[in-house]
Amino acid sequence: MREPWRARTWGGVLAGAAALLTACPSPGARERYELEVLGSRAALERYTVEVEGLRDEGLLASEDPSLRRWSTEAETGVLVRAPWVIRSRDGERVVDELALEPFVCRHPPARYARMREEGWRFVERHQIQLTAEGRLRRDADLDRPLSYACEASPPSARDSREGWSTPLGTLGACTEPERAATQVVLETGDERRAAHLCHATYLPAHGGAVSLGFAFTVPGDEVPLTVALWHCMDPLTATYPLALEVGQGFPREDCPRRPGASGLVGGAPRAAPVLRGTWRISRLDFTDGGRLVGEVDAVFAVPGGNGEMRLRGPVDLPLLRIPLSGGHRP
Repeated sequence: MREPWRARTWGGVLAGAAALLTACPSPGARERYELEVLGSRAALERYTVEVEGLRDEGLLASEDPSLRRWSTEAETGVLVRAPWVIRSRDGERVVDELALEPFVCRHPPARYARMREEGWRFVERHQIQLTAEGRLRRDADLDRPLSYACEASPPSARDSREGWSTPLGTLGACTEPERAATQVVLETGDERRAAHLCHATYLPAHGGAVSLGFAFTVPGDEVPLTVALWHCMDPLTATYPLALEVGQGFPREDCPRRPGASGLVGGAPRAAPVLRGTWRISRLDFTDGGRLVGEVDAVFAVPGGNGEMRLRGPVDLPLLRIPLSGGHRP
């Protein structure tokens, strides 16, 4: 039997909050894409939101915050296509524009291909925020808990459906233009791997927790090898540049989040600690859409094995600020 509904994170980096999806593909449709625009009722009434190629289902929640949904579904091709362009207009004037591309259900590709062959149905739902000024905002932030989620339903009602989600509006690939300046590699003996996913995050927990996370493709494995650095700190009061050296007050003993590497060994998850090295944070911009800039050169043990792995390279990433239930905003 399949595993029950569960929350997953991309490469172990993001704290995804899984949300149960109510809509299902209609008979004959195996893929459905939904876009939800959240905002005040006043904003949704003032600005016209255009999404070419998606069906407007109208206002689904009239109280504040309000919600309007667009969708499309088909037998195939809905979740593997060019991005949809979303625009907000004030009369004839275009106020803002952004593009959203389905990515949650079809990554990792091996899992998506296997589940499609087995007859699974998929619903992918993205959320964006329409501000009072008519701007379109994607990605979660401390004042907007958005999610990008996938629900996969099996062909047999006897099996449990699966779901996973992320607060990030893209896959977070290191090749994305806003991440391309990050050139982090993982060295193990003579082997050298470039990072596939690159993330910088802030959690309003433990007095504040800042992290870097990188995922590396492992041939034959659906789950990537991940390497993460965590540090508990108040990003608004810290002095930059901030140099963190393993064994010199880093990792902090009072920080529940610990640096480490993780991966599958024999089909079971294994973790390994950071051994030595440095993490330099040159700049941390804490505004909406801010960035974390610095450099890392740290050595980790190999999960479930012998030897060491060296993570090194420059870092220049957008800072995703993840809201938590009961958390605080600095």
